[in-house]
Amino acid sequence: MENQPILLEQSNLPLVSLKQIKQYLKIEEKLDEILDELLLNLYKASINYIELYLNCDIELKTYCLSFTNYYSHTIKIPNPNIHKLLEIKAKNYNELVALSSNEYQLYKQDHLSLLRPQFYAELQIFYQCGFNETTLPPALKQAILEYILVSFNQETEVPKKLKQLLRLFKKIRI
Repeated sequence: MENQPILLEQSNLPLVSLKQIKQYLKIEEKLDEILDELLLNLYKASINYIELYLNCDIELKTYCLSFTNYYSHTIKIPNPNIHKLLEIKAKNYNELVALSSNEYQLYKQDHLSLLRPQFYAELQIFYQCGFNETTLPPALKQAILEYILVSFNQETEVPKKLKQLLRLFKKIRI
């Protein structure tokens, strides 16, 4: 008797109709569409900040790095922010934006902890070679920025210039 399956009618689970399941799936699909659109827009916005990077002060550089990192990361890797958005089943676009904005402010407080280990390791190589935020050559700054984007978007082809640069710094490290 113990091994017999419990019939649905005998369980305490509420009965759900096929129609209800279909409605639920439609709602989930719509939410996914809204989230995808929102995150894509935020990611595009973060790319615009990169254009300011080369000619700005350190504070703004930090802002650009953390902004780009956070939203690129959000798009590619599931994180608590996404789960929260799904859990609260946000009623509209503005609610999604508000939550994302609030969470971003928290992430911004410690932008270095957001950097993916691979990128952070490469950045350390640049520093070990005597470069810092204010003395990096423009081409190297650009390569670092490209690396940020590439490291969060595995589908993006790594630029040739960046491949050469990373090879060079790996040789220096050895």
